[in-house]
Amino acid sequence: MRHGKLNYKFYTRYAIVSNISKMEKASLLGNAISYINELRLKLQALESDEEGLQFQIESIKEESKAGP
Repeated sequence: MRHGKLNYKFYTRYAIVSNISKMEKASLLGNAISYINELRLKLQALESDEEGLQFQIESIKEESKAGP
C-alpha cells in the first residue's frame, strides 16, 4: 500500500511541474532534479537582490539621518 501511495504522490507532483505524461521514473527524477536546481539558482539570485536592496535602504536611512 505504501509503495502505491508513494507512486501516486510522485506522479501527482510531477504533473504539477510538467505536462509530459507517462515518463520513466529515472527520467522523471532527472527532470525534477533539474527543476529543483533551477529554482535554487533563482532563489540565490533573489536573495542576492534582496541583500543589495537592504544595503540601499540602510544607505538611504543613514543619508537621511546625516541631513543635507
